[in-house]
Amino acid sequence: MRYWRAKTMWEMFAAAAKKAQSNDPVKVAQALEGMKMSTSLGEVEMRADNHQLLQPLYVSTLSKNAKYDVEDTGLGLEERRQGRGQGDGAADDLQDGAAEVGPDATF
Repeated sequence: MRYWRAKTMWEMFAAAAKKAQSNDPVKVAQALEGMKMSTSLGEVEMRADNHQLLQPLYVSTLSKNAKYDVEDTGLGLEERRQGRGQGDGAADDLQDGAAEVGPDATF
């Protein structure tokens, strides 16, 4: 599966529609509030107050020291950070001095 977040989205939508016993958008939205689900990427939770999904985040960088080479380029993806946003800019398991990015960050 290449699109894990899309898979999570549709799994949550199906669970919310089943819980609401409807496909009415307002009823489905209400059923999503506070919903927690175990997914292929880990535990996710829909915040009730603003419908933002808290989910695991993986940030990778290209590196010559990666375990697996990508398309014989001599480079591979190396995981740098894994965390789950808490709504306050914090992340769990920060590694390698990775900077935290808050909810109001601009790029």
